[in-house]
Amino acid sequence: MPISRQFLNTVKRRKIPILIGAIFGFIFFWYLNGRHRGAEIPRIKLGNEPVQFTIENLSGKPFDYDLVWYLDRFGLTEDQIKLQKSIPIKSSDVTFIMYSSSNHFRESRLTLRHFRNFYNNSIIYYDLGLDEDQREELDEVCNLQVRDFDFESYPRHVRQLTTYGFKVIIAAEMLLEHPAFWMVDTSVHLDSPNCLSKVYEAVNNGTAPDFVMGQVVGKQMAYTYPEMFDYLPFPTKYHDEHQREAVVFYHRSQQSKRILKWLLLCALTEGCIAPRNSFFDWITFRASGYHRYDQSAGTILRSAFIRQNPIQFAYVHDCAKVERGMPDDEPLQNICHY
Repeated sequence: MPISRQFLNTVKRRKIPILIGAIFGFIFFWYLNGRHRGAEIPRIKLGNEPVQFTIENLSGKPFDYDLVWYLDRFGLTEDQIKLQKSIPIKSSDVTFIMYSSSNHFRESRLTLRHFRNFYNNSIIYYDLGLDEDQREELDEVCNLQVRDFDFESYPRHVRQLTTYGFKVIIAAEMLLEHPAFWMVDTSVHLDSPNCLSKVYEAVNNGTAPDFVMGQVVGKQMAYTYPEMFDYLPFPTKYHDEHQREAVVFYHRSQQSKRILKWLLLCALTEGCIAPRNSFFDWITFRASGYHRYDQSAGTILRSAFIRQNPIQFAYVHDCAKVERGMPDDEPLQNICHY
């Protein structure tokens, strides 16, 4: 017992409980910080995979080489891309990819009704934070599959939906599974099957690229925050070119995968996809700091990889229409194509 009293007196005298509390406090802080930091990227053995985007005589800042782990996961390393062979598009095999959080779900109702008026193609709908009743409502749409987006597997900034990095990651996931698909925002309405069939025909005969963006929206320089060009340089002589809408059609090929490789590296790098002080305000255009995130990056890469084919570079379709701010308050019920 005397030894026990002596030990207790020593503990009190030296304030060991304070020290123990500090240690546990540090561990708890480290745990919380780790949870909010985003996915820990597995470190990989350095190799020769290019991670520095180059166009003509310009080279961008190198991306973190650890991001090559994601490229390998999605089949987007240069060695994997070289093995890719494309197959002709069949309209019945084309998939429509949608995504929404709870605050845009009402807009997606209108888009889903529009789809099923024209198409019976498969729809994959990514849940970015839907309410339980909204998710259940999607069961009323025929041939639709709901998927959870795995935010835990990606860097922290991807959880901020306004960076739009999730869209690029979804495209990478889908290109592994589907030979051709449309990335469709909740406010986008695609035209009739006849119009889309012309797009597929143009891609199949080579007059359209395998990475098709939407219509012209404005000058590329005015719609892109300058720091994105640090990673994805854009030659001065092309500064008057116009940016395209991010209504993207992907056909799996070496061309589309090579574009997606750099698009994914940018999306996983906060300083590229969402530079500090950049913003997007589609209601009031303001030039200083204005940025279109995935749309800006996609247009840069489209220019870099498709320009050498003038016919493909000039290709434009009018099969998609953006209609923002049109919520539909009528719940989905038996939404099928007959």
